[in-house]
Amino acid sequence: MRRAEFFAEAERDLLDLRRYLARQSGSLRLASDFTGRLRARCDDIASLPGTLGKTRDDLGVSVRSIAWRDYVILFRYLDDRIQIIRILHGQRDLPAAVTPNDES
Repeated sequence: MRRAEFFAEAERDLLDLRRYLARQSGSLRLASDFTGRLRARCDDIASLPGTLGKTRDDLGVSVRSIAWRDYVILFRYLDDRIQIIRILHGQRDLPAAVTPNDES
């Protein structure tokens, strides 16, 4: 079974989102629950058979995207895992937000 591997930028995206939600809602628990469900969705993508998401070659080699609520998960399939590249709000300009440094 494949597993999800998070790039540093994706981890930073989750941390920034948790901070933002905690500040906006006044509840660290609510923010942590939401980002936990988002992380679980990434694990779900990795565990499901087949190939999911939309091809996004405009964002990098073999990059795919899938939406969850208002967020876009950018990832790529490898043999035994998926690489979570970024997790961004769907209203962001994705080509401007994703840089070559995100693929490390």
